Order: sequence, then C-alpha cells, then structure tokens
Amino acid sequence: LTALTGGRSALEACKKTYADGLQRSLPMYFTLHLVPRLAFGLPKFLSQPGTSMLQVLENTLRSTVMLTGFVGNYMAVFSAHRELYKPAQEGRYEFALFGGIAALSIFCEKRQRRPELALYVLPRALDCFVNAVARGPGPRVEGRYGLEVVVFALSAACVLTYYRSEPDVVPSWIKTTIRVTLADTPKDTKLRETTGDIRFTDDDDSSVLSPYA
Repeated sequence: LTALTGGRSALEACKKTYADGLQRSLPMYFTLHLVPRLAFGLPKFLSQPGTSMLQVLENTLRSTVMLTGFVGNYMAVFSAHRELYKPAQEGRYEFALFGGIAALSIFCEKRQRRPELALYVLPRALDCFVNAVARGPGPRVEGRYGLEVVVFALSAACVLTYYRSEPDVVPSWIKTTIRVTLADTPKDTKLRETTGDIRFTDDDDSSVLSPYA
C-alpha cells in the first residue's frame, strides 16, 4: 500500500488518484473529441456550432468520468481491501478482481463506443502476457517485435477486406477515413455521399482511447 500511495493514508491516496485522473483526462479527451470534428467535419460544425459543441462536451465528460473512475476506483477497491482484511500481500487473483470491479466504469461510455475500448485494451493485455512469458521460467518467446508487425498487418488486411466485401459491418468513421486517405469508395449504397470531407452523425464518435501514464 505504501508503494502505491506514496506514504499517504488510503483516503488521501484515493483523493489524489481521482484528482490526478481528472486533471489529465479532461484536457486530453476534450482535444480528442474536438479536433477530429474540426478537421474532418468543419462545415457541419460551423452550421450547428451549439449542437456540435454540446456533443463534444458530452463525449468529453463521459470519457473523462470513465477513465478517472477506472483508476480511482481501482485505488479505492485496493485500499479498502487492504484496510479491511490487512493481507500480508495481494496475489494476482486479487488484482484481477480489483481491475474487474474498476472496469465497470466503462458503462459511463455510450454503447457503440464500448467495443472500441475493449479492442483497444485487448492488445495491451496480450502484450503484458507475452512479456510475462518471455521473462518467466517457462518457454521464452523470441521475435516479439516481429510478431507485432505481423499482427498489425493481419489486422489492417482484415479491416480492408471487410471494407471491400462487407462494408456494412465496418464503422462509418473508418469507412470515411479510408475514403479520404485512399480516395476510394466501396460499393455501399448506405455510405453517405459527401464532397470529400468526413461528416459525423450524432451517433459517430470521432475519438479513440488514449490512456495516460
């Protein structure tokens, strides 16, 4: 507990964790939600500045509460467990349980954004597993960085394959981004015709998760 709290009491450590999370997450998510709308959907933003700004603020608030709640709740659950049961040392299963409870903050995000967050953290979980295996007593995993290139290439190939064959399963912001970068339009009658700029609908989310260190 002392290592995580920096010598503070459990209550003070929790307060500081929540405060640090809010201070770091708020400007980061405000930028992530605002800049893509200005860069790719400026005409719509200028035509409806009030509505667009409210959507940016709502998405920023949701994302900030989600990430701040995750790190803060993790510290709160850990501290409560240590204060109530006073174990000599927590095991990996306890830490997994703490993380699972803290991860419930994902429900602060909109339903259509939750799969994106899940897919974002999955590679990092696999990376931690590979690191643990690589330095453990068991079989060593070599060529880790080459494996990352292979995984990225396979993932990009999968997205582009579905973009061409089944565009209806690809999120709209990915399709419009591919249209701009590759100057290509799939055979999708549902795809909105634009003048070359990305136009967000009310259900589109222009940002991605970026955890702070």
